[in-house]
Formats: sequence, structure tokens, C-alpha cells
Amino acid sequence: MLMTRQTITSRIQNHKISKLIQNRKAARLKDGGANIQKLTPDCAPDIFEMYTNLSIQSRQARFNSDLSIFSDAFLQQLAKQTAELEPKDGFGFIAYDEETGRPIGVAQAVQTESRAAEFAITIVDDHQGQGLGTILFKKLVERAQADNLNLLEAIVSPDNRGMHMLLMKSGLPQTIDYMSNTMVYKLYINGRMC
Repeated sequence: MLMTRQTITSRIQNHKISKLIQNRKAARLKDGGANIQKLTPDCAPDIFEMYTNLSIQSRQARFNSDLSIFSDAFLQQLAKQTAELEPKDGFGFIAYDEETGRPIGVAQAVQTESRAAEFAITIVDDHQGQGLGTILFKKLVERAQADNLNLLEAIVSPDNRGMHMLLMKSGLPQTIDYMSNTMVYKLYINGRMC
């Protein structure tokens, strides 16, 4: 059978879509559902979309800074770095709204030492408070345990109540260091403090 360029392109696109669907895991939220998958370089435009659509309050909570001071080029580079963490620098997950396919959350962990990683979670405004941050956090912890990491660290703005609640309720042994205008949570994921 002679295949045209269009047929080959169509088969490649169908394979990519099929692979994407296979890699996504469904999660139930308080108000709907989400599909969660590992970060890949193809996720960069979706992460950029999320970063640029965050409210000022969410930007401040996540980045400890208002992203309006950053250029689009900077945010695109940040999104690209986040999407390309796997496998050399860390790992992460992205969540898409089950109905619309819109990106609604991203969680990332960047390895800082041989057995430690710094992590962050970003949830779009209209999906905050529905349990997605908790689901993404659990995915990060599971992956960190699978990778034999001992410590996850998060630098959290004092105003980020959602993240403080999530970490306090995690059940993991932890310490908190106070630094200028941030709090540094150290979570000992192997169940004991080092």
C-alpha cells in the first residue's frame, strides 16, 4: 500500500494523540475532573498559558513576585525549562481539565542535591481549593520515593495559605525555616528526619 505524506502525517498525529491519552491519569476533583500526565517538552505552551493567565494574587503566591514584571520571553523560557525537567534535572506533572482540555495545574520538582529536590505547584485560579494541589503533591511524593529521594523542599510565601495547609496536612515529618519574606518547608519523605 502506497502511503502519501498526508497519510503518514495523520498516522503520526493519531499515534501522538493515542500516546497522550494513554499517559494521562484521570483524577476526581471537588468540581469535575482532571487528566494528569508527566511533563514533556510538548507541555511548554500549556505551562506558558497557565503562567500568563494567573491572577496577581496567584502569581504572588507561587512566584513570590508579580509576573507582570516579567516579559513574555522570560515566561516562555520558564515554561520551557519546567516542561523539559525530565529526566536529567527533575520531574513533574501537568493537569488538564477533563472537559475542556485546558491546562489547570503543574507540579515540578528540581533536584538540588543527590537525594533532595525543591518543588512547586501552580494551580489556575478557577481550580484552586478543589483538591488538585493535593493530588499533584501526592504524585510528586510518589515519584520522589520511587527515585529514592529523602527530602522535598518548598519555598512558600507567607500569604500562600493553600500551600501552607497542604504541607501541614501532608503527614510527612517536616521542619520550617523562616527566611526574610518566605518560609522554607523541608519534608522528609522517607518518614524520618535526616
